[in-house]
Amino acid sequence: MVAWRGQYTNGHKHGPTMILEAVATHDLRIWHSYFGVAGANNDINVLNHSPLSIQALKGEAPQVHFAVNGKQYNNGYYLTNGIYLQWAAFVKSIAAPQSDKDTIYAQAQESARKDIERVFGVLQSRFNIVDRPARKWKMVDVGQIMQACIILHNMIIEDQRQPGAMSFDLNSTLGLSYALPPAVRIGNNKCFSRVLQRNAAIRDRETHTQLRNDLVEHIWHHRL
Repeated sequence: MVAWRGQYTNGHKHGPTMILEAVATHDLRIWHSYFGVAGANNDINVLNHSPLSIQALKGEAPQVHFAVNGKQYNNGYYLTNGIYLQWAAFVKSIAAPQSDKDTIYAQAQESARKDIERVFGVLQSRFNIVDRPARKWKMVDVGQIMQACIILHNMIIEDQRQPGAMSFDLNSTLGLSYALPPAVRIGNNKCFSRVLQRNAAIRDRETHTQLRNDLVEHIWHHRL
């Protein structure tokens, strides 16, 4: 038990914690969750063995195609904070914007990124058990409790949704249009060269920079 406590303890919390990774949209619906990683990890370590990364490498992730600022992109992305690497799969804010364009973009990115923080807050306020100590519970039980809370949360969101509202929304705050819903292709592709290609595409720094520049221009020209 002492060894487990050390594994799940970091310097930011008063006791052992477990990490919840989630992807949510503006309506607070959780589309992906991954719970149970030791709290001593950071965002990068969690990402390395997250189902999101594994599915993308295997070619089983949703196929997303979109155009921004006149350029076509064939991979989806996630809004992240500054700790993440400069990968094509991540769109980060601008830490110190120097122009009006950069400022407008940073405000839009950070505003949309707050959706996930709102989700965590709603989960804690809606289900008190999520915010309580779990010292006497087994890890598998804690995971099942979290999964049950997420399922109930999504059921509440669906019940409260207005008739005719979109059931799938990807970063609508950024003003981009997507083909909905994205297709998911699952197969037995065991070609390692394709895995390497997907890995290179996900980690491409040039695409990361180009995409952010295109988003800056897109948001600037479509600002209210």
